[in-house]
Amino acid sequence: MRAVNVCLSILVSLAIALLVFEGGLRLIGKGPKDTLNQFDPALGWSKKPDYRLVRVGKEFSVTFETNGLGLRDDPMDSPAKPPGTYRVIALGDSFTLGYTVDRDELFVDLLEQRWRAEGRNVEIINTGTEGYSTDQEVAWLLEHGADFDPDLVVLLPYDNDVFWCGQQSYTSFKKPMFTKGGSLVTKGDLPNTSGGWRRTTAIGRLVSGAPEVPMFTTSGGKRLPGDFAPLFLDPPSIIGDAPERVIGALEALEAECKELGSALIIAPIPSNASVDPDFRDRFGSDVLGAGSGEWHPDVVFESYLAAAGRVEIDAADARGAMQAAHEKKACYHDFFGPDREWHFNAAGNQAFADFLYTALDPYLPAKQQDAAPIEPSAAPGEGGGIPFWMVLYAILWTGLTALYFGHYDDEAFWLPPLKVGLILAFVFGIFMGVDAGVGWLSEKSPVLASFVLATLVVCVLGFVAYKMGSRIATMAELIKAFALRGHWYLMPMVVILLTIGSLLVVAASSPLVAPFIYTLF
Repeated sequence: MRAVNVCLSILVSLAIALLVFEGGLRLIGKGPKDTLNQFDPALGWSKKPDYRLVRVGKEFSVTFETNGLGLRDDPMDSPAKPPGTYRVIALGDSFTLGYTVDRDELFVDLLEQRWRAEGRNVEIINTGTEGYSTDQEVAWLLEHGADFDPDLVVLLPYDNDVFWCGQQSYTSFKKPMFTKGGSLVTKGDLPNTSGGWRRTTAIGRLVSGAPEVPMFTTSGGKRLPGDFAPLFLDPPSIIGDAPERVIGALEALEAECKELGSALIIAPIPSNASVDPDFRDRFGSDVLGAGSGEWHPDVVFESYLAAAGRVEIDAADARGAMQAAHEKKACYHDFFGPDREWHFNAAGNQAFADFLYTALDPYLPAKQQDAAPIEPSAAPGEGGGIPFWMVLYAILWTGLTALYFGHYDDEAFWLPPLKVGLILAFVFGIFMGVDAGVGWLSEKSPVLASFVLATLVVCVLGFVAYKMGSRIATMAELIKAFALRGHWYLMPMVVILLTIGSLLVVAASSPLVAPFIYTLF
């Protein structure tokens, strides 16, 4: 029995140590990221129904809310089309989802608002899902199209769709794909690879590093993600038969729309490089490391237009409209800024909505000259959320200032909030600076970023060990004594007390580290 208790003591101690390490990683923002998506055996992943998520970037703060059907759209009790309604389905990826904008700025919703303001009983269903490629978008229609009964289907592909149409996995998440002849390879039997400790824990993410992405080497020796391969005039072999599989997906899409009795149009989304010559030059040299004779931003766009012609699908070319809009006001987030973001901003969504309004008009019911505007359905309450770090800063600033006043009531009333605010700003600045640096490095070299992060952790632990000195041996003796006596039920309390005591000792011995540790408390 004694041996069992000793084993339990050791196991409990290890478990607590791992939990403390896990909590620390999550505290500094290295835990699993919250996501809108969940496993879907037919599509690989789909959005969670009735879910709310706030995504914060350097240049935006966006609130996502899905309805009961898992769509970023108005509340819906069922997919059934209301009588007298002309229904449009938008098939797309993160651009269509609205990755960086709230719904009142998203081109899908801007379109519907404009139609309804004209008295047209037209609704548009937003199926945009982060990470989807053309094959998944088509698979969504095969899976759900009959339930939604669309009158018009609009496919909104983007540059990186081509490459992923030739891949069985997106990073390590399994996804459907089509054959060259238009047959769906997988039919509702995709394996669930979304779980496991490597994905759901901070320690797992640290050990696993960045998700694996297929890479290729350019003629100039630069390593790039496979997404960029279709942009080269002499495409690398990593593309494989992806372009033919895109055509297969379009053939399946065209056949399904015929079966549903709905019209179909393809409106590829232009990239920033397609509409902005200055960005094109910087992107080619700084990101691709390629000259103008090696790549072109319109290669993928033109391939979709050609594929649409081959399959006899109507297509709309937004490049001219987006170029004209971009000359007046930037339509994309600054990819070379702190976010490295390539999606539409609010102006880009408005410009694309204006283009689609004209391009789709021939397919819609005629305007009713004297009709009163139709009020849109009540949308989920989305709005710009306050960044989490601001909320945390405000809570800490308020609480620590109150404690400061309580202990040092002889100081001028303006000093405590100023001192606490400056200390917290210093602490937050260090944490956010390191996080931004590691994030930037992750884009350049995931392996090097993991190494740097691991080195930082080792340095911090080494600093703590140095400051603890001989106390570490005393702590080890204490833990050993409890373990050998079999007092496993006391181990949580012992480890927690020793951890807190160690942090306080380190804080007292180093003014540089003290603000960080006291902030934790």
